Amino acid sequence: AAKEPPLSMITSVDVSGCTGVTSLGVKALVKTGRLRGFRQDTTPRHKACSEMKANEATIKAAAASPVLASLSLTLGSKVHKGLEVLSGSTSLKTLAIFFEGFTALNLPAKLPELKVLRIKTSEWAGFDWLPQRFARCDYPKLEEIVIDDGARPGGNSRAKFMSMEFLDYLRRKFPACTIKLTKTYL
Repeated sequence: AAKEPPLSMITSVDVSGCTGVTSLGVKALVKTGRLRGFRQDTTPRHKACSEMKANEATIKAAAASPVLASLSLTLGSKVHKGLEVLSGSTSLKTLAIFFEGFTALNLPAKLPELKVLRIKTSEWAGFDWLPQRFARCDYPKLEEIVIDDGARPGGNSRAKFMSMEFLDYLRRKFPACTIKLTKTYL
């Protein structure tokens, strides 16, 4: 039988779909000082809002890692804030957020090493595609923004829909950045 690596050897973990992982487990991983990658997203089997375990405490625990380079989270309706604790991280290079909940969360203000930002929204998400959502974002090394916008005109979303004006704003705000739309209803 293969022996499990000791907790102190784990540098990256994907706990997507694991319904028993809490912020205490994330804190234990961060405590090793080696956690570089963390992912807690939905899966085809675990996609109901009640099964989304990433919360404000999870974000805070992951943000405490001094070497965290990659973070991917699905944020459900129970999450009302929390991304601001990532602001100032000097190690985070990739941030992927799936906004599944109703609350329009603010993105971290300052991520000096961020290279890739992925934003996904569901039909129900409260994320607004407005310039003020990005106005205070200081990401000097940003190379790529990937947008997967699930909100549909006529759907149940209360959020502001994406527009060509918004995309033009992003292009001017991050002139050296490639903007990829994988899904949107413009």
